[in-house]
This record gives sequence, structure tokens and C-alpha cells, in this order.
Amino acid sequence: MLIFNKNKVKRKVATLMLAAIGTVTIFSQTSFALNAQSNANFLFRGVQVLDDDEVVVYLDKGTSSITKDMFKIYEGIGTGGTPISITGISSYSTPYNLSVSGYAPGSSYILTAASGTFDEKEAYTIEASSTVRAGNGLTLGDALQRKNPVISFVRPDSSSDYGTGNVNMWTFMDSQNNGNIARDGGLYISLSKPASNASAVLSGLKLYKNTGSGYTEVTYDNPSSPTTTTDVFQPVKSNQDDFFYIPLSIAGNGTGAQKNLLSNTAYRLDIPEIPLQGGGEITNSLDPNGITSIYFTTMNGIGPTKMNSAPTASVTGSSVDLSWTATSDLGTSPNIVGAAATGYNVYHSTDKYFGFTKVNSSAITGTSYSAGSYASGTHYFRITPIANSYEGGYSNDVVVTIP
Repeated sequence: MLIFNKNKVKRKVATLMLAAIGTVTIFSQTSFALNAQSNANFLFRGVQVLDDDEVVVYLDKGTSSITKDMFKIYEGIGTGGTPISITGISSYSTPYNLSVSGYAPGSSYILTAASGTFDEKEAYTIEASSTVRAGNGLTLGDALQRKNPVISFVRPDSSSDYGTGNVNMWTFMDSQNNGNIARDGGLYISLSKPASNASAVLSGLKLYKNTGSGYTEVTYDNPSSPTTTTDVFQPVKSNQDDFFYIPLSIAGNGTGAQKNLLSNTAYRLDIPEIPLQGGGEITNSLDPNGITSIYFTTMNGIGPTKMNSAPTASVTGSSVDLSWTATSDLGTSPNIVGAAATGYNVYHSTDKYFGFTKVNSSAITGTSYSAGSYASGTHYFRITPIANSYEGGYSNDVVVTIP
């Protein structure tokens, strides 16, 4: 995340130069992508403020269920500001915030707060629970190491003036380790205010892979006429010019056209200098062209099969015992798109959607676990699958009441 309230925003070296981790091993790109077979990852695709008490959240797929409690809103940039009460959620009439042929319309929802909540030229932040689940069973956290996606926005005035401050950029890397990145997630950046040079951002957003002798730019595919020979799809943007990403999945063109990043490979994402509407810019003072570079390394192999079912709980006094169904490979060899779990973790929270912490100290190799004793009240437990050293998203929850 980038937080500054200055007309020119410069990233610090520690944020800019994220070192790629591990030895680079080059694998061939397969035409059968990990996000095939209804396995495409789920993305929080931007926001749009409507008025002083309503903001739209865009998701790139339909959801299996949605409630207002799956989201949080804060004053200011970041999740440390004063929480804002969300009073309701409803479907929005325009689910599509992209004007690009080939992409799924997704879904959109209006989050409603009290009248007068969102002031003009002020910043706010929305945090979505990583447990939000798409219709295909994957959660928002599956490709984000179970981290909650966060997006900040500024409400403009009636003249579409966003003000000079509140300059911020979130990226897919925020809160994630820069090693072990999912191979089939979206590589995105989200701006607190619209870019004033959106077309230049699209042309300047570039992805490079380390071929062993240096970084080489990847090849890009046109989503309206996809092929099976390129690395990723062309960068796209939201209609609001504040969300940009390099997709790995599209809709309606067959599983063979979907993409995934190479296994255990170092990548570099270059973000061009971005002037923002109202003033301020995203830039890197250490680069002559203001380019911000993010370095990351992908996971080694195939990620775990999504875990849709909830564990079963039994309670004895204040003690909780859990059991669950083992996952299996998704797909048929050699076209495996999800790996059977070799281990599991157990998570607990007193909130259904936020604040989950790991209970076990080391990965559980079986399908049952004594989760310990808990205080009187309501408790929620979720399971995560592990395969090839990558931990997948949360399962559905089981609710336990301790008398």
C-alpha cells in the first residue's frame, strides 16, 4: 500500500524493490491453465462511490451468497481509521465496470451507510473478507494467501473534483509475501483517485519474467480472440480509470484460452508514473521515468483444490473437536488444475468473516483435530488445504456455541 498526502508521491526503496525469492527454475507453459474447469480465481474488481451514503463494490464473478457483514468501511486510507457502520447491501443494476469484450460481467453490490457519511474530497477504505465465495467455489483469498483485499476511494464533488490529497495505490502484493504468489490470480493495482492518463497506464503496465539470463517481457493475448500460445491477457482497466490489472482468465472462450503464470519463476511488474485526477501522482523518484517495479516469485507447482465444504464440530464442555472431508485432485492427469491436500490448517475467530487466527502449530496430515478449549460464546472454525507448500483459501465455517 502507498499512503501519502502530498502532491507528488514517491515510494520508498524498501517498498519499491521487493527482492525476488529463491532460485529461478524455468518450466514450460502448458496450454491447460490452472483456472480452467470452472476454477478461475475470484477478484475484487474496484469500487464506485454513488453519493454521500452509497458505494458500489465490483466482483469479477457471481457470489454463492453475500451479506453486508462481509465488508468493512473505514474513514481515511487504510484499515486503521474509524470504522463506518454498513446499514445494508443490495444488488447494483450495472454489474459490469469494464468495457472490454471477452470478460465476464461479474456482480456488483451497493453498500449503504448513514446519510451524509461520505464527504466530498475525502478518502475511505473498503476491506472485503477473504472468505467471500464465488459461485465456482473459490474465495477472494484463494489467490491472495488468504489476505483480505483492500481498496481506497475518494468521493468527488459535484464538479468531479477529487481534491489534491489522498494519493494512494494498493496492489495485489499488499500484505502478501513476495514469494509463493499464486500462478492464476489477477495482477492488479487500485488507485484512490482516477488516473488522468488511463491509456498511458494501460500501455505502461508491463510484466516481465526471468528466463535465467535476465527479465523478458511476457506476451499478451487479446481477450476477444484468445489463443493458447501467449503468457497473459492484455492489461485492462475499470470504467472509472482507478483499477488496472493483467488478467489470467476470461469468460466464454473455452478452457484452453485461460492462462497461468509459470511455476517457481521470478517476475517483475512495472507500473508507470500515474498522475491522478485532482492532483498528486504515483511515482518512483529512483527511476528516471518514475516507474515502480514490483518483484515476486510464483509458487512451485499446482495449488490445492478449493475446499467448499464446512468442517464438522463436536463439543464436550468447552472443548472443540473438528473433522472434515479430505480434498482430491481436480481434473484428470495430465490436466490437473487443483492438487489434493497434503496437509491442513485450522482457523478460529469470534467473527464469522474476519479475524481468523491459526490454531494448530504445524500442518495437520489427517482430517480431524482437537482444537482446544474456548470461552463461553459463539465461535467460528474454518479449514484451509495445503499442497506444494501453498495454502489455499478458507473452507466454509462451522459455528460452535460454548455454554
